[in-house]
Amino acid sequence: MKAKRIFLYVSALLLVIVPLAIYELISARDTHFDEVVNQYECHGEKCEADFDGDGIAGYVEQTMDDSAAPSNRLLVVFDNNQELLRHF
Repeated sequence: MKAKRIFLYVSALLLVIVPLAIYELISARDTHFDEVVNQYECHGEKCEADFDGDGIAGYVEQTMDDSAAPSNRLLVVFDNNQELLRHF
């Protein structure tokens, strides 16, 4: 009878502690992602970040290609005064 009561207490304790521990881990990870988004989130047409790790910020720019269609926007990544990527 005493072993059964101890088992119930331990089970109840685990049912409380394990979800709280999981919540804390997920909450810490979510906070980290919020900080990253706030640091690198784009505001406007030009976004800055260090793409090649040299300590100098490059940028992503939305531009239009030669046609007049609004669906032909380009994302162009520049870093160290060089174009690194051009994506439709």
